[in-house]
Amino acid sequence: MIEARLFSDQGAALAALQGLKGKADRGDLVDLVDLVESGIAVRLVDGAGVQVGACVLQAEGRELWVTAAIGQARFPLCPALDQFATGMAGKRFDAVCFRTERPGLVKRMARIGYEITGHEGRATFMRKRITC
Repeated sequence: MIEARLFSDQGAALAALQGLKGKADRGDLVDLVDLVESGIAVRLVDGAGVQVGACVLQAEGRELWVTAAIGQARFPLCPALDQFATGMAGKRFDAVCFRTERPGLVKRMARIGYEITGHEGRATFMRKRITC
């Protein structure tokens, strides 16, 4: 079971998200400080209390956007992040959304109920409707 915990401070969130700098998603288009300041940064922790990932969430109307996410290679982050985000979204939001430039991520998330809602350049937008 994955538990989400707020970071103790902005510095801890930025340190956890530093690995995003080299990813294809958004590349250098987004400043990490701006990203963390514009949303809620959370640590994803396993049952033993070990941090296995981090993400930034941002509300846009009735949609909860995952604007950044990073995990450890040894841990399957997609199902855990989906479980956390859809659980959180079901309380206040109608959908969980994200954008990615990674085709493999699109395939993995489609298998767990996310639908492609559009494209912009190399980016794919995905959404999962939440039904309560």
